[in-house]
Amino acid sequence: MIEGSLQDSKEPVVNATVLLYASGNEKILAYTFSDAKGKFRFSVSANTDSLEIEIRHISYEKIRQKIPAISQKLHFTLKESSTEIKEIEIKLNPVTIRSDTTTYNVRSFASKADRNIKDVLAKMPGVEVGDNGLIKYKGKPISKFYIENLDMLGKRYNIASENVPWEMVDEVEFYENHQDIKLLDSLGIKGSNPALNLRLTEKAKKSIALNGETGLGLPFLLWDTKIVALKFFRNHQFINVLQSDNIGKDSEKNLTEHTISLEQLLLRRFPQRRNDLLQLSQISNPPLERSRYLFNQTASSSLNGVVKMPHSAQMRYHFTYLLQNNQTRSELRQQIFFPTDTIAFAEKQVFTQRQHLLQGEIEYEKNLKNAYTKNVFIAKKYWENQEANANLFGILNINQKLNNPYFQVANEYKNYRLQAGKVVQWVSNSYFRFLPQNLQVSPNLWQVGGQNSSTQFVKGSILQTENFRINSQEWNKFHFRSQTGLRLAHRNLESFVLLQNNEGGKDTLQNNLQDFAYQLFTNINAERKINKQLTLNTNAEYAPLALWQNTEIGLRNNFFHQYFWRINLSRRLQGWIFSAGGSYSNEVEDETHWFNTEGIFQTYRSIFRNGLLVPERKSWQTMGNIFYNNILGGWSWNTDVIFLQGFQNYRYDLKFTGIVENRQIIALQTPFQNIMVNTRFNKYFYKARTNIALSGTFMQNQFLQRQNNQDFTSVFQNWQAEGKMICNYWSFLNLQAQSRLNVLQTEINGQKTPQTLQLRHQVYANIIIKQWILTAKWYSFQSFQQRQSLSNQFIDVSLQRKFPKWETELQIFNLTNQQNLILAQIQENNFRETLFTLRPLNVLLKVTWRLGQGGN
Repeated sequence: MIEGSLQDSKEPVVNATVLLYASGNEKILAYTFSDAKGKFRFSVSANTDSLEIEIRHISYEKIRQKIPAISQKLHFTLKESSTEIKEIEIKLNPVTIRSDTTTYNVRSFASKADRNIKDVLAKMPGVEVGDNGLIKYKGKPISKFYIENLDMLGKRYNIASENVPWEMVDEVEFYENHQDIKLLDSLGIKGSNPALNLRLTEKAKKSIALNGETGLGLPFLLWDTKIVALKFFRNHQFINVLQSDNIGKDSEKNLTEHTISLEQLLLRRFPQRRNDLLQLSQISNPPLERSRYLFNQTASSSLNGVVKMPHSAQMRYHFTYLLQNNQTRSELRQQIFFPTDTIAFAEKQVFTQRQHLLQGEIEYEKNLKNAYTKNVFIAKKYWENQEANANLFGILNINQKLNNPYFQVANEYKNYRLQAGKVVQWVSNSYFRFLPQNLQVSPNLWQVGGQNSSTQFVKGSILQTENFRINSQEWNKFHFRSQTGLRLAHRNLESFVLLQNNEGGKDTLQNNLQDFAYQLFTNINAERKINKQLTLNTNAEYAPLALWQNTEIGLRNNFFHQYFWRINLSRRLQGWIFSAGGSYSNEVEDETHWFNTEGIFQTYRSIFRNGLLVPERKSWQTMGNIFYNNILGGWSWNTDVIFLQGFQNYRYDLKFTGIVENRQIIALQTPFQNIMVNTRFNKYFYKARTNIALSGTFMQNQFLQRQNNQDFTSVFQNWQAEGKMICNYWSFLNLQAQSRLNVLQTEINGQKTPQTLQLRHQVYANIIIKQWILTAKWYSFQSFQQRQSLSNQFIDVSLQRKFPKWETELQIFNLTNQQNLILAQIQENNFRETLFTLRPLNVLLKVTWRLGQGGN
């Protein structure tokens, strides 16, 4: 640690630049600025006996002197300069690597056109930012998103990446194999995923920032408004966001919960996704930005913060309210291919969604070197109504209404302690979900007694708890981690269908089932570092399951043996990582599968009956990975190969009456096979400030189905290739170009269906002239099928004028295609040609303002 102070003959010298060099050359090891008291401090590790320190200030003479490479306190008296000093330019290394920490200088990658820190992260070598905001470093998802080493947002770090201006960030750090638990870190137990940390500017750490934007536009009254309050003090941080729009923005993106790490899987954190029983026959959304096709009115507020407490404790909170009214308009022409038949139908649809969402999360964490405690309480409540008016074949109008409320409460607790030199962990995860749904269809197509309308009520609830103990210890160069625990679950399904005709006739179908699961599990993970380069990892689990099903015909008892075994060998060699492995498993799908003896009408043309069969599957998987990364050289390459095959004890039996699908599960051994090959190459050119990424993916799924008592094999293939370039070489021009090719094909009993090809191009250009920024965006979407070509072009432009604390912007969306998008695609044995109604030409005038923020 090197500390010091600067003064002239009278008072401290403020905002002087202090640089540290390796002795004998001009390589900058570290830099900082003197504070309001003239003091400076930095920490640096150097493999040398001496260093050189340099102090620069526009009003004083430069000082440079040699110092020993030890911790010390220095004092300098600066002399006022008697001559005119030319402007000083400090060239900083864009990337610095020290041990397991890689530091990126934000200003080396940013441009005036960037709006938030996510835009800058996407340009950094070794960093990937997905369309949904997921951040990867060296091919692995980050486990933590820190701001000044505080984890405010957990898995919802989109809130920070989308709303923290890049000007507030000085450096971005990535910690490899990050271990956030001090107890495990003190024992040398590393994590499996990297972590990200934002180092803020001094000004950003000392003031509360308030940023806002307000936009109004035409053709009808358009609005887009947002207010963001940010505070990043040492012991308290918050990001509060209030926003509303009707221009088709993705209002739920800030709520995205990213899958974090292998540790979370080992801790058996429950998936938060819903498992709806009823739904409207909504036409799938196109692969476009929502602002192209979504007609919406949205408002939301999000409160997020973290408070440091005494004794290495902290409290984190998250509260969100979301209100949205969404509408899409589309037409569908669909063909379903079978060995002896092809089913075709056409449908027009107007889909409307009205939703309220209220969710909260409170987390307490105490992180000591000898103990660790964490408790998270989560609650979610949805109020949702959906309506779809469909027209079949231009003749029959069908009205569908779905009332879709949802409630969930969950608690996750874990405690780590050291006992007799071993790490002992206690984990308890519990949750309750309640999903009462109501679907009304008029008229219906089910042809049951000639009924003309139907009303269906379904109530599904799940109560589950898992409690287990984890022991960690070292033995004979092995690191062992054992897990022993108990899972208890209770599920209840009630359904009631009322079918009635115009003459007053009625018919009903009912389900009233309960199932209870009792499961013990034992898991052992062993890792052996054979040498510095070679690591062997193996994992085995045995989890017997007892399942009781309480039905109208009595109680059914089931017992299953579940087991899992995996082995993986990896080798590190001069920036390369080679790994290969395999696994075998026998699993029961009781947690995500509903049992029902009477049919449930899932949509207006789909009926399913799962019966009481408990799904079980055995699978074998082999995998290989090659990874190379050289951050300073700007190179990275990653290739994965996965081959999965096995058997399941059930098969889907599809029967069609016209276009109505009746799907039920029958007890038949069914083979399946999946293949995936994925590769990605990335090169960053530092001098040209240009990032180029190339990727390709091949996927093949093979499965057996039954249709009208006839078995057939389907093989679905998907080839994807993508190229992306981001160039910031010129200070006056930023370019970004992306192309993506997607080829889809299905084979049924050896007979290939028509091939569908989709081609997408995007080009962004930012022209920067002083404080003016002109942005142009061109997007092209083409699909080809059976010599038929469908093409769509989109153009957006904006003109922005920047001022010190505010800016104005004129935005024009959908300059060219304002009518519709035609999309052709094939998935499994379905061919779809869809027409989506697009938003008209939108013109928006926006004012953005900032209070209390800034860079160095």
